[in-house]
Amino acid sequence: MNNIFTRKRFFFILVGMMGVSITTFSSQLTLRTWTGIHGNQYADSTNWSPMGLPRQTDSVVIPATSQNPEISNPQSPNFGSLHILGGATLSFKNASIILQVQGPIVIDSSATLQINENFSATTGDIIVNGSFNVNGGKAPQFLCRGNLILGTSAIFSKPGENLYASVYHVF
Repeated sequence: MNNIFTRKRFFFILVGMMGVSITTFSSQLTLRTWTGIHGNQYADSTNWSPMGLPRQTDSVVIPATSQNPEISNPQSPNFGSLHILGGATLSFKNASIILQVQGPIVIDSSATLQINENFSATTGDIIVNGSFNVNGGKAPQFLCRGNLILGTSAIFSKPGENLYASVYHVF
């Protein structure tokens, strides 16, 4: 896979006695896919392929499975990118989450990102084509330090109470 989810580009400027040289190269992010083989616990490394918990150098993909992943306190994931495929749900349970994603978070049509408390995405854009549900907490807060891009089929919801949101741009 060679797309925005699996590639980082690096630039180096080398200065020497002969002048300046600019060099570029690409480094592939490791693709780490949720399997849910042993339940719904995000922190169980056997639920991922290849086996192991996602790291900041990983492109994380959540496909539709019989066991949707749940992240609970005190886990604060750090990914290279996050893609929730159609039919899948990623849930953050009983926690105020700081999700660190260097690249985009993409929620496909018929996919859901379920937040039960405060949520902070530290970097990257959030592209919503499916559902982004925020529940729980008296006045939950949503912070995105990138752009919030709502597609034509996007559902951004907070039933009941007010939702306090802070984003750079909403498209």
